Amino acid sequence: PGEDGYAVLAALRADPRLQNKRVVAVTVHTAPSEKSRARAAGFDGFISKPIDPIRLPDQIKRVLAGERVWE
Repeated sequence: PGEDGYAVLAALRADPRLQNKRVVAVTVHTAPSEKSRARAAGFDGFISKPIDPIRLPDQIKRVLAGERVWE
């Protein structure tokens, strides 16, 4: 509580046990500048809200397979 996704990502990356885990931003902020900021921060992907329930299972499979999903 009280932290944004960037702060959470920094904390995850700082923990040696979690450094290599895949982290995807899920956000309503879909501007190209926000995607660029997420990439620069080290997110492994970006999924826009509202979530598309048809596409989400495929997006998750792709992320788990190691693909970077930026949609």
